[in-house]
Amino acid sequence: MSEEVTTQQQETGSEKNVMACLAFCPALFFIPFLTNDAKNNEVAQNSMNQGLLGLIVLICVNLLNTVVGLLPYSIMRIANIIIVVLSLCILGLIIVGMVRAYNNKIFKLPIIGNIDIFKKIKGEN
Repeated sequence: MSEEVTTQQQETGSEKNVMACLAFCPALFFIPFLTNDAKNNEVAQNSMNQGLLGLIVLICVNLLNTVVGLLPYSIMRIANIIIVVLSLCILGLIIVGMVRAYNNKIFKLPIIGNIDIFKKIKGEN
């Protein structure tokens, strides 16, 4: 019987890890909120916040890409290379964050990772 309980606990733990992993994906950051995993799992809370920050950064990069399209051709080519490199770096950080969240470890994005949007929405300090 103890083996069955252990297996069930492991499945529940891995399910929470999957939810935290999905939350790190910018388009799916709200998934733990819908499943109530965010209340009990600190890794899922952090992953939700980092996923939302990643979404905001990706939106800003896409807006920058739109503005760059209005520039003269020679400047636009250089700026597009920079934007592609920046986008690949963001993708790499998101993948690292997803792996760390699955392994039940907290990962914060560089530079913007300390911003906690959900605490500011709730009114906490």
